[in-house]
Amino acid sequence: MGHVALEVADIFRSHGPAWRKAQRGHLSLGQLKVMSATEQCRSAALGGHVLRCEGCGTDRIAYNSCRNRHCPKCQAGAAPGCKHRRDTGAAHLGFGADASPARARDRSRRRAVTERRALGRL
Repeated sequence: MGHVALEVADIFRSHGPAWRKAQRGHLSLGQLKVMSATEQCRSAALGGHVLRCEGCGTDRIAYNSCRNRHCPKCQAGAAPGCKHRRDTGAAHLGFGADASPARARDRSRRRAVTERRALGRL
């Protein structure tokens, strides 16, 4: 017996409207947008394009993705890339809304100098 591939988008499409109605007033706009994007991801709702094999001439429709960072379809392929980027030694610099980018940059530079000194490279 084969398994039917059930996706989050399928669950959202079949049960989402009733669940949203039951949860009305308890969901944020952001949560509603994520649900909507996930439901529409890689479907005709977002459009698509035709891929044609030059060897055999077979056509295949490829639907566009929502590119939402919370969508399981869009982020499944990005996960291995994230690990690869972590292994390169690249640093990620983040700052909050109350901190200025200049202060975050200066703090990052001080940290880098301290690490170089600790490693004996400065």
